[in-house]
Amino acid sequence: NLAKQLFHYSLPLCLNSVAYWFLTSFNRVVIVNILGESQNGYFAIASKFSVALNLVGTCFTLAWQETAYKKEGEHGGSGAFYSKASDLYIKLLLMGTICLLPAIGVVFKYMVNQNYDSARVLVPLSLLGTAASIYSSFLGSVFGAIKKTGIIFTSTLTASIVNVVIIYLMIRNIGLQAANISFLAGFIANCIIRIVMLQKKIGFHFSFKPFFVYVPLFCVAAYVFQTQGIIANAIILLAA
Repeated sequence: NLAKQLFHYSLPLCLNSVAYWFLTSFNRVVIVNILGESQNGYFAIASKFSVALNLVGTCFTLAWQETAYKKEGEHGGSGAFYSKASDLYIKLLLMGTICLLPAIGVVFKYMVNQNYDSARVLVPLSLLGTAASIYSSFLGSVFGAIKKTGIIFTSTLTASIVNVVIIYLMIRNIGLQAANISFLAGFIANCIIRIVMLQKKIGFHFSFKPFFVYVPLFCVAAYVFQTQGIIANAIILLAA
């Protein structure tokens, strides 16, 4: 019986790994095949800056996973508990992204050869997509805690389909930015599905209030990042 339970718990996670590849890595294959290897280099440059956000986000996600599993094991997690954690996590994630963008603006010219300066325009959306993927992992930990891993797979599969469809529809018209847009759209779809299912399963509540504060701030930071120099970005970083 235990072996069966472990199998049913783990199988969706195994299948999820395949779908996750189409969501996170397939875009590079499309870029190489349609735009060429040189364009993939620009995309790789922009993506490297997201590693810092992903690293910190992964640390918090793993810590949260421990907390969620422990909470579920001891008392049974409540919708209110997960909702409060979600609200705090979103604020942390968005504020971290807003701080990271001007920080990249300060060091960009020192870390990237001027021949790749055009990759700069790809950075803001790349960071947003990474933030969405981190929050998606946060929500996935909740499903793991309540032992509903099938939803993790179905939401990732849906998101990967969204990603593949959008990149093929847009890449010939707008180029590399299509990869960021499809990546972001895929993870937004992923998060929406997981939020809706959590609302049905445990009475989870998702708050939009942080977005009204942090999204305008991100837009300001992105504008300064794209149009201004090191000093302006340093000021935005300090303000953030």
